Parts: sequence; structure tokens; C-alpha cells
Amino acid sequence: MAKGCGALSLHQFDFRILGPLSVTCGGEELLLGGPKQRGLLAALLLNSNRRVALERLAELLWDEPPQSATANLRTYASGLRRVIGDRLLARDGGYELAIGPGESDVERFGELVSRGRAELAAGNQSAADSRLREALDQWRGRCGEDLPGDIPLARHLGLLDEQRLLVLEDSLQLRLDLADLRQTVTEVRVLLTDHSTRERLWAVLMTALYRSGDVAGSLAAYRAAAEALDRELGMRPGQELRDLQQAILARDPALETGEAVRTPGTPVPDIPRQLPRDSRVMVGRDDELAAIMAVCSGAGRDPAQPTVVSIDGQAGVGKSALALRAAHLLAGRHPDGQLYVDLRGTTTGLEPVSSVHALAGLLRALGDPHQTSLDEHELAARFRTITADRALLLVLDNASHTQQVLPLLPASGNCTALVTSRRRLTTLDASLCLSLDVLSPAAARATLTEYGPPGEQDEEGAVADVAELCGRLPLALRIAAARRASRPDWSLAELARQLADDRRRLDELSTDDVSVRAAFAATFDALRLGDKPGESTAAELFRLMGALPMPTYGEEVLAALADVAEAELKLALRRLVDLHAVEPRAGRFVLHDLLRLFAAELAEHELTDHEREAALARVFSYCAEASRQARAQFRPVRRDLPAVVSIARQAPRPRCDTIDQAAIWFDSEREALRAMVRIADRGPAELYLPTTVIVDALSADLERDQRLPEAIELNETLARIAERNGDNVEASDCWRYLASCHQRLGNRTLARDYVARGIELARKTGQTTRLVSALNTLAIFNTESGDFGAAESLVTEALGLVGDSDEVAVGILLNTQGMNARWAGDNAKAVGHLLASLAIRRRVGDRVGQAYTRYQLGRAYLASDRLEDALLHLNALVELAVDLSARDLEREGRIARMQVLNRLGRLVEAKEDLAQALDLCEVVGQVTARSQVLVAAADPAADPERDTALATG
Repeated sequence: MAKGCGALSLHQFDFRILGPLSVTCGGEELLLGGPKQRGLLAALLLNSNRRVALERLAELLWDEPPQSATANLRTYASGLRRVIGDRLLARDGGYELAIGPGESDVERFGELVSRGRAELAAGNQSAADSRLREALDQWRGRCGEDLPGDIPLARHLGLLDEQRLLVLEDSLQLRLDLADLRQTVTEVRVLLTDHSTRERLWAVLMTALYRSGDVAGSLAAYRAAAEALDRELGMRPGQELRDLQQAILARDPALETGEAVRTPGTPVPDIPRQLPRDSRVMVGRDDELAAIMAVCSGAGRDPAQPTVVSIDGQAGVGKSALALRAAHLLAGRHPDGQLYVDLRGTTTGLEPVSSVHALAGLLRALGDPHQTSLDEHELAARFRTITADRALLLVLDNASHTQQVLPLLPASGNCTALVTSRRRLTTLDASLCLSLDVLSPAAARATLTEYGPPGEQDEEGAVADVAELCGRLPLALRIAAARRASRPDWSLAELARQLADDRRRLDELSTDDVSVRAAFAATFDALRLGDKPGESTAAELFRLMGALPMPTYGEEVLAALADVAEAELKLALRRLVDLHAVEPRAGRFVLHDLLRLFAAELAEHELTDHEREAALARVFSYCAEASRQARAQFRPVRRDLPAVVSIARQAPRPRCDTIDQAAIWFDSEREALRAMVRIADRGPAELYLPTTVIVDALSADLERDQRLPEAIELNETLARIAERNGDNVEASDCWRYLASCHQRLGNRTLARDYVARGIELARKTGQTTRLVSALNTLAIFNTESGDFGAAESLVTEALGLVGDSDEVAVGILLNTQGMNARWAGDNAKAVGHLLASLAIRRRVGDRVGQAYTRYQLGRAYLASDRLEDALLHLNALVELAVDLSARDLEREGRIARMQVLNRLGRLVEAKEDLAQALDLCEVVGQVTARSQVLVAAADPAADPERDTALATG
């Protein structure tokens, strides 16, 4: 077996999972690593050519993902990349497996099945059979049979196995119709040894034997089927199989032609058929539908209990549509009737249906004359009695809570109940619980086009725009499609423009009889009018979240927002999660896009200005104090920053006492903090001071990974707010910081304009600290442009201004002075300045600063051929960078250390640093950095710093 495949994009791969997982490249099988690494590849293969989020991958590989799940996944991805190279792509917060046409057996299987069914629809039975047989030839065993069976991914692999069996049954039915009877009998008998409860296989066998002239064998097959079903499931054969037996006994001529069999003499019973019509359009629910069909028709049924499927999800997500689609597919397996009850759990203006009224209706539908009682227990007992020997299907739609549903469940193991609810019915003890999310982007686009194909006037991308503006919510998509259909003169682009206005989007997503806002209002009313503990707090919290629009919410921030204790908050969140008003995601909470707009309307109309402003003040003060504390673990906090103290009395103090805790806090809150800065830009002036603290801390955090465009956006916003508030002191520091960022990104002219603006404002305001920072930044610019004399003069001026009063600033200036001397070629002088800087930075606890200075020392010693001294500092740098999660610093440290190790002849260690540096390029997402790594690997004397951002520090 080969370890990997070079020049990967030039090679033809074959990714196979329909059997043992394997990958070949150029005809040679590759080594794929351990179980978890193989599991990661399998998860990506099932979702090829699309990004899979790290959170989703963790859910597929672990029942309970460990805290190290993300780090572990990156390790596995690194291992896979060494095998399959650039076919594994790092995407924003996830990975994608790039596969070309025909390179996956799953893709080939699906394509051949589609072609076979198309041939069958066209009446070409022989061609259809050939295509389906080719599809089945892709299989080499159970899907992913060599992967661990105890991980959640195994359930998804099992769905593919179920698809294979369905195709097998289709193929055997075709063989039967093509009169290939002997081969059909042989194949079906083999399959039944492992799948003895699949009634369709028994039906094929019975028919094949009958057509072969073996009537006794056909009836014996029926008896064997009945015994297997009773033994395995405790069930009798379904109506279809029983009808087939009667037709064989009557020697029905239809058995020879394939027409529907008749059972003469059998009266047509008055069987309830109450299912509403199936939805014309339902896209993107294939996995959920397969899971329902598997649990309702597979060998896993408990013969002593009805099969209960619970489907929950937010308003408009398509719960009822999925339940009804499944119900229509399952109807044939329930010959004694199909019942439907709308329980009105969240119907605006109507009370939920009581269990008594629901039971009375069910009993009437079943023709029971003894249903005059109004006692729930008596009615439920009667219902269980008359359903005990029946095969019934119930759809209990729109349930409000578990207690409403329990009395309505039948007693027979032959019965199936499909229950839908906006709440999670956690105590229902269902055979299968499904929580529906919004549709995938592709499914949302397909839903729109299914309701009405794009017209000629619809420009490219308009379908995707409308789908996203509808939040990929099926109800909203249906309304949008209906609105466009009612206005033939509208293009999809015009509809997208109508929906783009956040303030009017919910108005646009309504028709005469259905509305997204009304659906959401029913959910909110269930909270507002509820009498359970935590519901009133949940309603208040939901309104307040509308005043603080953020991508995700942490519990601590929500505690500050609502000003409630931890226990009360957790109960309120549980109520919101149960109703799908918010969704938990990786330890945080998310509002669906359209629910966010609904919450904003509630905040505007139901909260006073004082309530909104007080809530924002609590959150901003809390996050400012936490940000300052977290920043202090990386670098000393600026002495001139305002000391903002949290006024959120109930919110727990964040754990930011160590570097690891601070890194975790920033990783969790980073996007929320960025959103807060945008809120401050249009918010009241009282938010300004805490925003300066948040931006300062967040900028320091973003610098660790060189996420400079994000840092630029933050500081441009803060500069705008500062100037609006007349704070030229803060504005000057923003311009200085922006200059540094633009210089590192190569925008040198803009950088010099900004730093000049910062220096001018600092001199005008007489702020020495800000002037010193700006002079230091300009000195670095001069060093990078080769004007070493000007740089030295600027640092000298800055040192004169600061004196001994600010050791942090002195440490920074000495580092710049040392870097300037090193770039000028005076390594001895550089080492002197840098050692002095390092001593100060260690004394004041500036760990990021120490890392920068150790990098400069490593480079100075390397240029002076003092390799052991260089290695000492570079080892310390890499260790610091790992502790700080500063991946850019770690990458540059490994590059320099690789060069030192090569010079020392320690080639194995150098090669490991090279591999780690290349992996870090992928994680950080810097394409140019990869080329710098390769240049440094080829030339031990190369100094990539002149093309990187490490001049600052």
C-alpha cells in the first residue's frame, strides 16, 4: 500500500465506501490511518464537494464530543492531507473533500440508480435492469463495514445500506417482470437469510415460485414469511402479503401479468382514510424520510409496542409536510386505517384540543359506538382495546406537550404514530426523535424552483439570494414562491430586493391566509401565556435578544442581558430551546434569521427605550471587563484605557485567569464582540467607553492569527465613533493601529498616510503615550523601507519622551531598535537591544512581546552563525506561540527553527517543523505564507520576515 499520492491534482482517485473504506490513487491503494481519521474521511466522503462544519464532524465521530474535538479533527485532517493532499480543503470553520466526476462509488451508485429509474419510467425494462445491476455492482459489502460501529456516523452509513436493499428489491421486481424466474428465486432466497422481515422480498419469492408452476412452494413461502414476522417482530403479515396469498389460492390470472391481485369474496371494509393530501413539493428531507421509513418498516420494531416517531422543529420548518409524506408512504403497511388529528398545540386564537375530544374523534372514526363517556382514562382504555389487533397509522399533528399525546397512542405493535410538535417532547419515549433544521442551501434553492422555475428575466444568483433571505425556512420559501407567482411581472431579483429590507421582510413574507410572522407569534404566545416555571423569563429574554442582534449568544452574555441568576437563565433557555425559538449550537445559542427579525420587532414595540438601553449597558460593561481581563493574559493592558466595571449583577464572572481560558473565551465570543462594535456604531453614546476596551482587546486577539482585515474593520468603526464623540486621543491611536495593519498587508502608501494622521492628532492632543506608539509604528515602516537612520532617530525620540515611566513602552521600543539594527546588518548591536527588551518584557509579563523579541533574537543569532543560541530562543518562541494559540507566530518560529536545524544537520527535526509550518498555513488560511515556507526550506539563508507581518511587536 502507498502512503500518499504526489502531484495530487493530476491523479485520478477512487474513493470507495460501499463496503470497506478505501482510496486508490493511480491504481494503488493508500494507507488511511486510524479509526477516527478514517471516520473523518468517511464523513467528508458522504458530503463530498461541500463544506462540513467542524461542529458537524464532531457530532458524527463522537456521541459526546470531547473538549479537544476541534484540535483532534485538525490533527486527523493533517494526517489525511499527507495521504490525499489538496483533495482535502480547509474551509471556513470546516473541511471539504474535493472529488471529481466518477471518483466516488457513492456518486456512481446514485447516478446509475437515477439512470435505471429513468429507463424504467420510459418503459425500457431491460435497460433499467442493466443500470440497476451496474449500480449494485458498486457494492463490496456493508457500507463502511470496517469503520467503528459505535459512532453516530454509523447510522448514516446504515441509511445507504437501506438504499441498497430498496434498489435490490426494485431490481428483483424487474427480473420477475422479465421472466428471469430461476435466478430471481435463487437471489431472493439468499437475501432472505439476512433480511427475513422484508415483506417485499417474500412477495417477489411467492410470485416467482407461482409463475414457475410451484404453487405449493409459493404457499410454503407465505407460511415461512408469517413465521419469520411473528418470530422477529411479533407481527402478522401485512395486507399486501395476505392479499397475495389469497390470490395464489384462487389462482388469480393477474398473478401472471403483474396486475394488481384481487381477493374475490372479500368485502371492502369501511376503513378510515383521513390523511390530508401529500405536499406537492418537499425537497431536502431524504435523510429524515429514510430514517422514518427504516424505523417504521424495519426489523427494529418492538412487537409489543407501537412505533412512535416524534418530529419537532421551529414554526414553518416543514414538520407536518414530512410527517404526511411518510404517512402516505407507510399507508399500505397499515391496512386497518390511517387517522389524522390536528391537536392545535400552537394555533393562534384556538385552544389546544383536549385528549378527551381527540379520543372521541378517533373512536368515532373507527366506528366504535361506545364513545359517549367524557372520562379521559375510560376513553383511552377503550381506544387501546379496539386498536389492540389492528394495524393503524396515526398522524398526531401540532401537539402542545407530551401529556396531550400519551392517551392517544394505540396499544398494538402493528400500529405507528407520527407526532409533530414545536416543542421537544422529551418524555414521549419515541422510537425515533427527529429535530428538523432549516433546509440546506441547495435544497432551499431547489424548493423555490420546484414551486416555479426561474423565468428568462431572472439573473444568475437571484434564486440563491431569495433562498437565503427566506432563511431557508420552508414556509417562507413557499410564501415567497406564491408571491412571485401572483406577480408574473416580478423577477426573482426584484423579489430579493423586496426581501432585503430587514424592517419589511416579515411584511413581505405573508399572503392572505398564511404568514411567517403569525407562525412565530403563535410560538411566542405559547411562552408569554404559559404557566410553566421559566416561561415568563423566557419570553422576556427573547424580546431582549431582539435588542442585541448577534450571530450567537453565550450564557454569560445572556445573563447580563436579562439580569437574571444562572439557574433562572438555564430554565428560560430550556423553554426557548424546547420550542425551537432558539437553537443550541456548540455550547451557545442561535436565533434563526427570521426569528431574529421577529425578536427585533418585539424589542422595538414591547420594550421601553430605558429597558433596551439598560440591557445594552449591562452587556457592554460586562464584555468590556471580561475582554480587558482576557487581553491581560496575552499582553499588558494599555494604561490609558478606561477602567470599565461590569454593572451586570447577576452574570457570572468569566474565567479568564490563564492564557488557555482567555483563548477559549475569545474563540467563543469573538463574533459576538464584533457584532457589539457594529451595534455601538449606531447606538447611544453611553456604549462608547466600553467599546474602546472591547476593540483594544479584540484587536490584540485577532493579531495572534494575523486576522488583520477583521482588525481593520473594528478600528475603522472605533475611529468613526471616537471622532463622532470628539475623542481625538482615541482616534489618533486608531489611525496609528490602522497604519500598522495596512503596512503589514502591503498597503504602504495608505499606511504612511494613516500614521501621519495619528502622529498629528497625538501631537495636537499632547498625549505622550499615543505619540510614542505612533512614532514606533513609523520607525518600523522606515526599517522595512530601508531607511535605518530615520528609524533610529524616531525610536530615540520616542525613548526620550517615555523615559523610565512606562516599561511596557520601553520594551516595545527596544524591540524595534533591535530589529532596525538587525535589518541594517549590525547583529551584535541588535542582540544588545533585543536582550534588554526581552528582560523588560519578561518582567512586565508581556508574553506576546517576548515571543516577538525571541523571534528577532533567533534571526540575529542565525545571521551571526550562533546556531545554538538561535535554537534556544526559537524553541522558547515556538513554546510561547503554542501556549498563546498564536498560529502565525508559531509558523514563523518553525520556519526559522527549521533553517537552524538544517544548518545543524538535524534533518528529521527540520522536516517535522516544515510539515507543521505547512499545516499552519492551511489553518491560518494564508496562501502566500505557504510559498514563504517553501522558499525557506530551499534556502537556509533566506529571511522570510521581510515578506511577513513579524516586524511589529
